[in-house]
Amino acid sequence: MRKSKVVTYPKPSLAGFRLDRTLASNTLMKNQFDHFVEVEKRLPAGLKTGIDTSRIKHRLRPASSSRT
Repeated sequence: MRKSKVVTYPKPSLAGFRLDRTLASNTLMKNQFDHFVEVEKRLPAGLKTGIDTSRIKHRLRPASSSRT
């Protein structure tokens, strides 16, 4: 039987979490966003969100849209 190792890490500072940060300044989020835009294009019409992704410029818009 294998023992699992526990990795501890410090909690991230909330000071670094800025909802008004632009997507262009966050490469990882921009790449994920672009990927999901492409994936949604391939979905059947009934499964698409209908969100105009060209208007999303900051983290706040995708975060608020995912709650609906």
